[in-house]
Amino acid sequence: MLTAPKETLQLKRRALSDQLIDAVLLGQGGWGDVYGLPNKPVAVKLLHSDRSSQEDLQRFQREFELARQLSHPGLVKAFERGIFEGRPFYTMEKVGGMELLAYLQVHPEQREQLFEQLLEVVGYLHAEGIVHRDLKPENILVQPDGRLRLLDFGLARNLDGTNRATVSGMILGTPAYMSPEQVQGHVLDERSDLYQVGVIFYEALEGRMPFESHQVGNLLFQILHEDPHPMSASGTLACLTRWLLQKRAADRPANAREALDFLRHPPARKSCWRSQLRRRLSTLAAGPWTGFAAGLLTGMALLQYFH
Repeated sequence: MLTAPKETLQLKRRALSDQLIDAVLLGQGGWGDVYGLPNKPVAVKLLHSDRSSQEDLQRFQREFELARQLSHPGLVKAFERGIFEGRPFYTMEKVGGMELLAYLQVHPEQREQLFEQLLEVVGYLHAEGIVHRDLKPENILVQPDGRLRLLDFGLARNLDGTNRATVSGMILGTPAYMSPEQVQGHVLDERSDLYQVGVIFYEALEGRMPFESHQVGNLLFQILHEDPHPMSASGTLACLTRWLLQKRAADRPANAREALDFLRHPPARKSCWRSQLRRRLSTLAAGPWTGFAAGLLTGMALLQYFH
């Protein structure tokens, strides 16, 4: 169990409102605002005032419990919770740094290292039985020492009409990063998170999204039925990104460990397509028309690779 530092215990002795007078707004998310307390290594996350439904309160509580229970250098520790003017809050470790994509614009040579770190922390969450469902660059900070930190377990806001809007109800998440099965409202497993990691990788490598539209409905249609914009990048990172962005969950890496192994031990040059083709063929091995399907897939893979 994590122990709260002495500084957080002072919140019980003095009104939080007194401390928030001089607090600095560090960030705004879909569920709450994060304030840094002056001269203290802690931050306070306050639930938005318009998030008062029982469902919102339960999700905020769940986020706190996860942040308190989990322990990984790529996550942010939570310490204690309370109520301020009717709004739930919790205190947590205060971390600094740059948002992932902004950091990579300054330090593009660290892409592979940071991609590994992201897969490591996502793999840790999966090992703990957790599917994040809303991985995106805004939730990822890179500290000055190059360490990546995943900040937020909450879901993004409701549909707002932009290409990164969120939807509520059966579909939860940020549309631009949604996996096809997430769009369809299916039960999600770790491979859905890996798809979102692939979108982040694509954005970092290409400077654009794999699917783009100002119409959320059209964006979701593209995710379900169209191929991503062709990548200009090549090499191991691009190959892994294409693998992570496969439409069918069964065609992606089975878990974060498999993706990490691919990144650390890439296939020989010009054999990237084979590593993806083998997984596709394995799903057809027990079914009819295997020979025909294998030949068709081989031709498609070759055309894609040499295109």
